[in-house]
Amino acid sequence: MSLVAEGTADPAASDPVISSVISGSDAIVTKIKYSIQLEEDAFQWQQWLTSTASQRVGRNLNAILTTGKDLGTGTQCPSNIAGGLLQSAVVAGIAAASGQIAYSDLMSLKSAVDESYRQSGVYLASQQAHDLLEAALDGANRPLYEHDDQGYLLVAGQRLYINSAMVFASGKPAVMYGSFDQSAAMLDGGSQIRILTEAPGLIENLMHEALIVSRIGSAPLISTSVKTLLAK
Repeated sequence: MSLVAEGTADPAASDPVISSVISGSDAIVTKIKYSIQLEEDAFQWQQWLTSTASQRVGRNLNAILTTGKDLGTGTQCPSNIAGGLLQSAVVAGIAAASGQIAYSDLMSLKSAVDESYRQSGVYLASQQAHDLLEAALDGANRPLYEHDDQGYLLVAGQRLYINSAMVFASGKPAVMYGSFDQSAAMLDGGSQIRILTEAPGLIENLMHEALIVSRIGSAPLISTSVKTLLAK
């Protein structure tokens, strides 16, 4: 914000810049085929099908929001953030070949995010990066990072979550930090499960097919609320 005296021109726009795209016009689709006998004999079949559908949709939503692409074919989703959260501004680099992520690098990453967004800030990293930090020891051979009472790794008192869409490799974001609910908005139109019983080949093979459809979209919000540590 800036002071504007009476009768002067409007102030120039400044960060944060909030932009948006048309959300919800993409859909992710997957199928689960199963036998009629399984449907009839399995215990709590509908609950299992619903749980499996939710898991698949959740993993795809995470991949799309993180990378901008779906899990099945790696296709860029038109009405989602190009490049996903991985396009967040890079603040520093580490050598991925060394297999190490220094505490000072993580603190530099945190310091690059505005204080306003640190109160609700968390870390995101790949499974490999998480395991490297979990195995890190201090000078007395004690774990450098603690866990909270729910088992999450803590970095300076803030949680680190594993993001399955991230990889620890040269040229890739190794760790992200910030307030992710301020960085992007995800529209999930909800999932629908449609049971197909008469598609070609199903009846003669005594099969049914569950078609799982979810409409999605995302919009970038405050670009300064998340920063990235890059593996070089």
